Amino acid sequence: MEWDNTYPITIQPRIANADNPFSKLDVRKAMMMATDKESIAEAYYGGHASVDNFPAPDVAFWASVYTPLEEQPAEIQEIYTYNVDGAKALLTDAGYPSGFDITIICRQSDVDLMTIVQAQWAKVGVTLHIDARENSVWSTIGSGKTFDELYCIEWESGPEIKVCSYTMPGDVRDYTGWNDPTMNDLADAVRGAYYPDETEQQRVIREEMLPYRAANVPWITLPTPYQFTFWQPWIKGYNGEDNLGYCASRNSWPKYVWLDQALKKSMGK
Repeated sequence: MEWDNTYPITIQPRIANADNPFSKLDVRKAMMMATDKESIAEAYYGGHASVDNFPAPDVAFWASVYTPLEEQPAEIQEIYTYNVDGAKALLTDAGYPSGFDITIICRQSDVDLMTIVQAQWAKVGVTLHIDARENSVWSTIGSGKTFDELYCIEWESGPEIKVCSYTMPGDVRDYTGWNDPTMNDLADAVRGAYYPDETEQQRVIREEMLPYRAANVPWITLPTPYQFTFWQPWIKGYNGEDNLGYCASRNSWPKYVWLDQALKKSMGK
C-alpha cells in the first residue's frame, strides 16, 4: 500500500551566519528556483513522491490550511517553480553573478540525492560540496547547530501547532537560526488562536503565516517520497496502519490483528 509521508528531505541553511550566502533572501529564492523538484521526484523516486509539499503538504491533517501551489500568490509560485534563468538573475542581484561555493553536511544515505542537487545547482554557478558524515556525528552537528552553511535532514510537516516552533528562535528543531519579527508575531498569533477558536488559528496559518514563511524560503524543500507498507495475506484485521493516533505508539496495532494459520499453512509458510 502506498501512502503519504510528511517527512521531506530538506536543505537547512544556517541563516544566522551572516557570512553564509543563504543568509540573503534573494539567494534562498534563487536556490529554490534552481532546484528541479519534478525531475528529482521522477529520477530519484520513480515518480513516487510529492512535489507540492511546502509551505504545507497535501495530506489529510493539513487539509484545513493546505493551499495548492497554483492557488498561491504569484510571488510564491515563481519561487517554487524551476527556473534557471530566474535563479541566475536573483544571484546576480544578491552579488553572486558567478555563483559561489558552499558545503552541505549530510548522512551517507543522502549522498545520491545530494549529488542530483549538486548537478542542478551547478547550472546556476553554485558549487555544492557534499560532506557526508556517520549518523551519530551528523546528528550531533545538527543538534548542536555547529554547521556554518547547509545541513540536510528529513523535516516533519506535523500538525498545525508544530509549524510555530520550527522557525522560532531557540527551538531545538530550528536549524536555520532565522529570527524574523513578523514570523515570530504570526506564530504568537497562532498560539493565541489555538484555544478556544481553532478556526481562527487555521485562518492565520493558511492566509498569513504559511504564505509569509514560503515567501522567505527558510529552507530548501525537496520532494516528499511516498511510503509503502507490505503485509502477508494471512495477517487479518490489518489495513496498513502505522499507528492508531497521533499520540499512540507505533507498536500499538499488533494486538488488534490475528493470523490465519490455515491460510499460512496452505501457502507453505
